[in-house]
Amino acid sequence: MEWTQNLFLTFSPIMTQRFRFLFFVALPLISGCYIAELYQRRAIHPDGLRTIQPGMTAPQQVSRGGSLLTGYGLCTPVFQFIPTAYCDTSATAYSFSGETLAIANYSAYHVSLQLFDSASKRPLWSRSEFNTAISAIAFSKDDRTVHVTSGYALYILSRENGSIQATHAIRTGHSLAVSEKAIFVGHNGSITMIKADGTRTEQSCVPDREILTSGIRSTPAEIVDIAVSEDEQSMAAIDIRGFVCEFDLSDGMRLKAAYYPNRPTFTGQVAYRNGLYIAREQQLSQVKETEQVYECIQSLEEMYATPQAFYGLVRSFERGGGYPIVDMDSFIERRCKAVAGGG
Repeated sequence: MEWTQNLFLTFSPIMTQRFRFLFFVALPLISGCYIAELYQRRAIHPDGLRTIQPGMTAPQQVSRGGSLLTGYGLCTPVFQFIPTAYCDTSATAYSFSGETLAIANYSAYHVSLQLFDSASKRPLWSRSEFNTAISAIAFSKDDRTVHVTSGYALYILSRENGSIQATHAIRTGHSLAVSEKAIFVGHNGSITMIKADGTRTEQSCVPDREILTSGIRSTPAEIVDIAVSEDEQSMAAIDIRGFVCEFDLSDGMRLKAAYYPNRPTFTGQVAYRNGLYIAREQQLSQVKETEQVYECIQSLEEMYATPQAFYGLVRSFERGGGYPIVDMDSFIERRCKAVAGGG
């Protein structure tokens, strides 16, 4: 990564030999944590009974309670200090029906997208002609196509056989959402809307003021999650600092509101269900007419919302297991406390 090279060149003249060794030992851990936050590596099944999460030897299917069920393939990040053995998962997604699961893996020598039958784990197809790691995956609502962002391209593939149906040149994408009317790609400080006829609209999502106590500066940051309301009249995007832009889609894409975190955060999620929900680790906001902020006893790592269900994935520190699924309405009632309005 360019930022790691610049960091080394900056401090290399003053490094001792021992310090250079420690630098290169620590660097994969630091950059690995950063990359992990950018990639969409966890997904909740529509039935709310299982998830796919990163594992030490492969992507793992995890039960609702957090128990490890089974792995998919053999792609392990354990050997991150050995370039020839290192492999990791960059993105996962279930289809809207829950019948299929897409997993993207990458290493120094390959990038692959695999589709599985989510019930039987049977591989359906695999594609490996991508040049850089896949950062986001999203299915169309009718489950007929799979959308992925890789480098400077958005690929639309057939869910049936993996054939590429269309390709769009884009700026580097970090997140992705697909509605019936358009595709939304999150970049560094902006979102692009691509309609079915190919027309595009790009809107900025950059704070207009600095709030240093919340880690917010008036500079672009990676958009890490995008959500579209059920009526497709609104869309929300959150950057890696927890800053949220909400857009009106009734006539194009027009910024209608911005929401700032109350304190520094390193990631976030957005979802629509009877209003907009914003998760920033242990801080949860619900936006209807006004913004209500809750402090929760556990950090939210993922949200999945439909008119029928609303699930969350919460951080757990129990050894030997994954993150459990919670019913969000119950979670807010039992594990969160209303504290204030938003900023």
